[in-house]
Amino acid sequence: RYSVTLKLFMVCNSPRDFNNPTYVSFFNKGTNARVRDVMVNLTRTEIISLTLDGTCITNPPTICYRVGYYIFDVLLPSSSEGYLLSSQVIYRVDGMKNLVVGYDQLGASYTAEIPGTAASDCGPENNSAKFSGDDLVVICADNELSYSFAAYDADGDQLTYSFCNAYRESTGGFGQDATPPGAPPYNSVPYGQGYSGSLPLGGNVTIDPSTGVLTGIAPAEGTYVITVCVAETRNNTVIATQRKDIQ
Repeated sequence: RYSVTLKLFMVCNSPRDFNNPTYVSFFNKGTNARVRDVMVNLTRTEIISLTLDGTCITNPPTICYRVGYYIFDVLLPSSSEGYLLSSQVIYRVDGMKNLVVGYDQLGASYTAEIPGTAASDCGPENNSAKFSGDDLVVICADNELSYSFAAYDADGDQLTYSFCNAYRESTGGFGQDATPPGAPPYNSVPYGQGYSGSLPLGGNVTIDPSTGVLTGIAPAEGTYVITVCVAETRNNTVIATQRKDIQ
């Protein structure tokens, strides 16, 4: 039995609402076969905001997001391969600077993993690495930056961080109704010239694999999508990889 939390962000001035309910789907991590689609009601929402004062930004805006939480329990059969959890949204923020120019109607797929017994005899007895950094960040263009993607692991597993591809929506459909995500593997968003999943802010920003801290010189002004993967290692074996996608 597992407790699952899906946490989604939406700008406060968006005319759309969170899907209620939405789908979270479970796939066999070894074969990508669909195991179960779960319809989950929106548990609660909150508003988070950040007011910028004294920064290098002229006339700084107020950053505001609505956060939707989908929290539920699920009972899964024993599995040697483990499970990949997936959910999708149909829109990302338009005009992201590190994607190809002129893309349209680009969505997102979000995933997490539950270890199986093949990775470790006690792999299924696992608490996922939980990202603990601030969810709101504004960085001044062409200035030094430092931002933490650090995570906490209640099991004491060793954590290793890396940049990775942000995923686009998996079904290709665009409407207001939630639909179950397609089966993995998932396609990357279309990165623009000079950017990639491993270089989401260009060649002047790196991530420390031991701490999850981003450092370097920020790129030009704009909105960027960044995805960080954190691998959980137990007894010298990677048992699961969790992902955080911000933009």
